[in-house]
Amino acid sequence: MSRLIGGGALAALWATLFFGGCATIDVYHYEPRPLPQGSQPLAVVSWSLQDLRNVIWSYGEPDPDPSRRATVVPGAAGISASPNVTLAAGSPLDLSYADIINGVRMVTQMSGTWNVYIYDGRGRLVQLEFASYAAARLFLDASAELAAHPPAVVDTEVATIKN
Repeated sequence: MSRLIGGGALAALWATLFFGGCATIDVYHYEPRPLPQGSQPLAVVSWSLQDLRNVIWSYGEPDPDPSRRATVVPGAAGISASPNVTLAAGSPLDLSYADIINGVRMVTQMSGTWNVYIYDGRGRLVQLEFASYAAARLFLDASAELAAHPPAVVDTEVATIKN
């Protein structure tokens, strides 16, 4: 009887966490899903970035500085972000798709916002804040596809995403 109560309490705790607004994607066991048939990975990245609410990154401090908002541009090799305001220290952010997939440390959901946490090649913590699970998941899946199979032809007509 006590095992059933303990199991029921554990199930209730997980249900409360999941439905109460706090959930995660287990990045340690994450395997990219195939993209929808007929879709192009770069187009999927561009689409998912339309659901991007914010991107912030650190310059060596442990947590991203939420005052640093950026303009994000997807490309054939990765995404580029530059601050909306000129900063005396720091540099624009360039993440290759391989950097994104290899650097993902955590994906969380809180109050309807999905946050993808990535460490780039310089050790900076990058936080991509998406408005939906679909956008965060498709962004990671398309990034994995582009990291494994970079496009041979670069499409120069890529829209700028502004936060």
